[in-house]
Amino acid sequence: MTAKESRPRPDADQPLFAHIAWVLWARRNGGGQCTVCGQWAQDRPRTITDTMARALEAMYREGGTAEWVKSTSLLRRIGILRTGDDSKLVHWGLIETPETGAEMSDGKKTGWVRVTPEGEDFILGRTTVTKTAWLFNGKLLNHDGTEVTFRQCLASPIELDDILRKHHDR
Repeated sequence: MTAKESRPRPDADQPLFAHIAWVLWARRNGGGQCTVCGQWAQDRPRTITDTMARALEAMYREGGTAEWVKSTSLLRRIGILRTGDDSKLVHWGLIETPETGAEMSDGKKTGWVRVTPEGEDFILGRTTVTKTAWLFNGKLLNHDGTEVTFRQCLASPIELDDILRKHHDR
């Protein structure tokens, strides 16, 4: 049992639905190891961090909404430590990844992203997104929480005029 558990794990001789019910409960209550397969099960809340917002802004400066950007090399080049969280921006619809079968310039699909029109609107302050995306096994379950602006995701503000000027001066 985890520290947050107060529901007993089902015994091996109990029906499968008892195990499924326990795993669903555990996912929402701090996580727990599946009593059938042993996989860790936990719903994880994710928010757009300062690093994620700055990565989105860098992707937008590099390619706007029209061009695919190799995020791994871009973020390394500009000094943003890549934690993999930037790829989670897809769960808010702010970036997209290549479809299966897409041909990218390096022959690979991994690491390539494109800022969506929704991502552009978010950066430019024309729309908001929900603060929290709940994920399980890397898949979006739902959104909840208050709406936040791009500026609210930043630890220190950047000027939108600067973003626009640098993107359009390319």
